Amino acid sequence: MEIKNEKGRLFIEINGNLDYLKVKELEKRITEEDRHIEIRFVCSNFIDTEGIKFLYTLYRKGINITLKNPPELFFQTVKILSLEELTDLVKE
Repeated sequence: MEIKNEKGRLFIEINGNLDYLKVKELEKRITEEDRHIEIRFVCSNFIDTEGIKFLYTLYRKGINITLKNPPELFFQTVKILSLEELTDLVKE
């Protein structure tokens, strides 16, 4: 996982899946000053429930989030959890 802060924007590249361990690492790295976060997924198969919860919490805090190339299972999971508003975060 790579994290870069450029001009007030936090860029995160996740190689693999967004799971509990990666969420815990990200929680330590994201600060109150981070108002825009872009997450790019590389070779990701899934985002587990902790990952979905993490994204939803950021979204509810009013942080501007952009997701690039999320795994297909992400869309199925947010639909099952009735969190379809998270699909608005996805940009190609």
